[in-house]
Amino acid sequence: MYHQNSRLLVSLITPFFGVIILFLPTIPTLEDAKVVFSIIIWLLSLILGFLLFKNPQDLPSQDFLFRKKRILIFIYLLLSSALFLFISSIVLISSAFDAPSIETLASKDYPTTIYLYNYTCSPPDTSTGCGTYHGELKFRISFTPFMITKFNCACLFGSPDRVGEWVTIPLEANRDRTVSAIKINLKTGEFLPR
Repeated sequence: MYHQNSRLLVSLITPFFGVIILFLPTIPTLEDAKVVFSIIIWLLSLILGFLLFKNPQDLPSQDFLFRKKRILIFIYLLLSSALFLFISSIVLISSAFDAPSIETLASKDYPTTIYLYNYTCSPPDTSTGCGTYHGELKFRISFTPFMITKFNCACLFGSPDRVGEWVTIPLEANRDRTVSAIKINLKTGEFLPR
């Protein structure tokens, strides 16, 4: 009985794990792998759902919702697949139109890895012509493929200037005049807006 309930539970929640994986902030080199892994999880959900659809007697029979087991399983598979495909297509299409330019700042001498994301305007405009351009500064979380956003601005990041363990990044086309540059210590990860 425990095995039957766990198979039902896994089949019910795996499509949502596939969607959650699409939204995880991972390093840029793993973006394609994240999409492939999400699709694999979705296919796993379909396989488990198909097995339950084929053998509905494996489900608990005392619950009144499962009297029409095959119909409910089919409707759930259809709706969860449609939801997964809808959300993943929106995420993939929006990432294709709003693809940032990414610059990586890393050193083999220091543990901090920094990613500069510049979101510019779409091609008919200039890079700062639309008024929605912005930049994000992200740090890699040590020993993991995940990132954390440390700084957002209504600006674009300029060319980094490295002096020793410190990197100074000028803010170009900055709509917020309170900060003109960012200084980051690659050794400690210290972050100083100037």
